Amino acid sequence: MRLLVAVLTLAVVACGGTPQAAASPVVKPSPDCTADGQGFNVTSAAGYSRHAAIYGSGPAVVIAHQSDQTRCDVVPIARWLSANHYAAVVVDLGGDWTGLLAATAILVRERVGNSVQLLGASMGGCDAMVVGSQVNPPVSAVLSLGGERRVSPELDAYKAVANSHVPLLVVTSENDGFLTGDEARLLVKESASTDKKLLVLQGSLHGFAMLDGPDGSEVRQTILAFLAAHAGLPA
Repeated sequence: MRLLVAVLTLAVVACGGTPQAAASPVVKPSPDCTADGQGFNVTSAAGYSRHAAIYGSGPAVVIAHQSDQTRCDVVPIARWLSANHYAAVVVDLGGDWTGLLAATAILVRERVGNSVQLLGASMGGCDAMVVGSQVNPPVSAVLSLGGERRVSPELDAYKAVANSHVPLLVVTSENDGFLTGDEARLLVKESASTDKKLLVLQGSLHGFAMLDGPDGSEVRQTILAFLAAHAGLPA
């Protein structure tokens, strides 16, 4: 059942520590880029309020954009997930990456249901791995596309996954300058989860660009299969 809410303005107290404002510049998104979604605002425990929107219905997937992106850039991904029977959530994370993603996951769980998964790329992938280790109750799974092992003391995915039992999918390219194949293998090896999968592609494509690269079909199928396995849907 699709959500019937046009605008929600809710402050959610969530884990997330201190804001990561210095990690990347805050890109100002278009206020109308998600007008076709079900819009709402989310506020982190640190007081950062950002726009978000939900596309579709079903188990929730919160998308964590790359550091050079906003929610506007991942709307096509949200539409793709929506077409595959998910409630896909886009949100602006600049200023407080962990706090805003955690707050969004908690709020979406309240609105959509118990199944919430995090899908992030590049810095958003690192953020998803960190937040996935913090949110309680835990998210159903974390999927990272080229998420760095460590961006800052607050965004340390290597440390996070070593202490997290949340199911984990990592996708990267062998020669990705942000997460090489060898780094990804080590990251997955050190994950405390017993439910984990690694896909390493040839080449150097990074982050969400892998969805539309030469191996894009394999990447998309891998993502959908992993999401379905942890949302109670047929693959």
